[in-house]
Amino acid sequence: MIRKLLVVFLSILSLALILPQGSSALAQAVPRVSPGEVEQFIQYAYRLRTNAVSNLGVLSQLGQIYAPNSQKLWEYEQRRAEFWRHWADSYGQLVSFTSTASLIPQTFKQEGSVISVQAREILTITWKPNMESFTSGPLKHWQEKLNQAKNDSERKEAMEAIEELRGFPEIVNSKVGVTHFLTLLWTGREFQIVKDGYSEVSKGGEFPASPDFPSTPLSKYPPDKAQPSPPKGTSNKANSSLPMWYTQCTYYRNDAVNYARQYANNYNPYYRDFTYEGGDCANFCSQSIYAGNQVMVWPYMYGTPWWYDHHGTYDPSDDTYSSDQLNRHNWNTTRNLDFLTDQTRASVTDGDQNAAANLLAGDLVDWRDDSHEVIVDTPGNPPLVNGHTDDWLQHPLPTGNYHLYHLYDQYYVGGP
Repeated sequence: MIRKLLVVFLSILSLALILPQGSSALAQAVPRVSPGEVEQFIQYAYRLRTNAVSNLGVLSQLGQIYAPNSQKLWEYEQRRAEFWRHWADSYGQLVSFTSTASLIPQTFKQEGSVISVQAREILTITWKPNMESFTSGPLKHWQEKLNQAKNDSERKEAMEAIEELRGFPEIVNSKVGVTHFLTLLWTGREFQIVKDGYSEVSKGGEFPASPDFPSTPLSKYPPDKAQPSPPKGTSNKANSSLPMWYTQCTYYRNDAVNYARQYANNYNPYYRDFTYEGGDCANFCSQSIYAGNQVMVWPYMYGTPWWYDHHGTYDPSDDTYSSDQLNRHNWNTTRNLDFLTDQTRASVTDGDQNAAANLLAGDLVDWRDDSHEVIVDTPGNPPLVNGHTDDWLQHPLPTGNYHLYHLYDQYYVGGP
């Protein structure tokens, strides 16, 4: 009886969040737990969340892992299960919904009975597309383009688009990478979730982030260093027209898409990660199209609107990059795609989800409110896209209003 009263007493104190400030003796009375024990609980909790999507009977069991003062989070989790249960209705038939989760060890911290930690979860949504809706409209569009082609280049583009649409996958494994900011309560016998801040698909406007999602997480890097001055003889201003000399280059769509697939849920450690600095979407798209041979204009890099410099090291904390937000030419922020049209690398049109169906693999989509951008993985209606923050792999482009960037296979850049 005394033990039960002690457990209740410790729980009440922890939920009031008074342990961190002043009860070292009480904190010592709470057993320490290992990161491995916490990871096992997180994996168990997220398996329940996953099962609740397809099994309503699991919801009552799921509710037991949340602390009594986490009612808003528990209500959100019930709405989340409902959202994912019907997610595929607009696209086809849901086959399976699974997740894997792992603790991020360096984020583990225990103060008394309160534990703060971050976890990484990968959701895999396996579904069968409604092939008629995904391919019929775009196929008709590109067949007309083929019939009206005026030259070999237009004919080649239309034929490749038709081939890609006819190869649209019959089964799609869409993936969503999620970082969770967790606060747990350790009662001495079990863990309870007090807070779980995360965002799965809010950037597409499909479902909001959890009520505990931090709007301004701390940066993993120090404040930006001043960007270097351009070399002598170059201009500080972004070029808005072709130089006197220029070079023809080729954009390799498959290379851009393959890079995006590789790093959609696994960040490339060679580049700075802006997830905790307002979002990583533009940085990810810049990396992807750079992998597809969208070139930086050497030796005039610092006088051009789009560049990234590693300074010869593998440590991204000392990297610099184009960041002239006033002129809307950037490597790492939204509204950074003007350089594509200024340098005659792409054309841009405004459109909705249906208009995006005519894009090709390796093209880009920018939300018209400048909040997000993604790269097209697989053409279709809607196309499947890859992106960061939220981290998507072959996720259907949500309904919305967009700037649609069609990148040219052949383009020109300045240089000797």
